[in-house]
Amino acid sequence: MPVPTSIADVRRQSLREIAEFRIREAILDGTFEPGETLHDQELQDWLGVSRTPIRDALNDLSRVGLVETAPQRYTRVARPTPDAQPALSEATGALLCAVLRLTVVTIDGEAREAVLTTLDDAAAALEAADPVAYGRAVRGFVERIVDACPNEVLVDAVRDIAAGLAFRLTISLTVQASSLAVIAGAYPLLRAAVAAGDAEAAARAAAIVFTG
Repeated sequence: MPVPTSIADVRRQSLREIAEFRIREAILDGTFEPGETLHDQELQDWLGVSRTPIRDALNDLSRVGLVETAPQRYTRVARPTPDAQPALSEATGALLCAVLRLTVVTIDGEAREAVLTTLDDAAAALEAADPVAYGRAVRGFVERIVDACPNEVLVDAVRDIAAGLAFRLTISLTVQASSLAVIAGAYPLLRAAVAAGDAEAAARAAAIVFTG
């Protein structure tokens, strides 16, 4: 298991939160690859914390779908199968459509531009057939649109699981070229809807992006 050589500066109140944040970032940036075994001792050496906060962090990451565990067998980065894609697509699309309907009409100029940038990045990565860049852009879009959502109850419900859903969705993207063309064609529609503050159009386009 490769161990990251740098540690991002992050302010958290507990060792569990520190461990969860750093392991999560290592999964999302590709340092820890899908299916890779996560060893407690190596994580302890890297993070400089004891086994208990490591295990608590891994349990939390398992709950949101970034880690898979089997008692006495393995703890590893999630490795979705193609069969999981339809359910992941439906779940991601449903969550984001709800967030978009509330957010697109209230998002301010700077936040809106940040969301539009992630959509441009996702469309470019999809066109270039770059799954790593595509996954990064999709996760960026999810995080920014959730950050801008004015409904705190929905944010609390979505934040923990949205990144995991987007991660599992993008790394299991094995659809046919015709479906990819449909998804690619929906990005300009989604971008235009977000730019115009059209909540319903944004939700319709997002449903296509995440379900094909």
